[in-house]
Amino acid sequence: MSSNALFADYYEFTMLRAYFELKMTERATFSLFVRKLPPGRNFLLACGLDDLLDEIQSLRFEDEQIRLLRSLRVFPELFLN
Repeated sequence: MSSNALFADYYEFTMLRAYFELKMTERATFSLFVRKLPPGRNFLLACGLDDLLDEIQSLRFEDEQIRLLRSLRVFPELFLN
């Protein structure tokens, strides 16, 4: 089974590290937004948000993905464990 756990912005991983190191365990809220709409568009329609939330809740990191994060030498071993 292939995981999409690394399909995220690097910023989110560094924020997760900061939360981990500060022992912040409360819920966090992140905003999703679009900087610029495509030409000729006046609105944006977002669909499948329930599916996305389900996907996020079921994310699991496989050994290969942990090795990749470890190779960046940015995340402490305690965090990776």
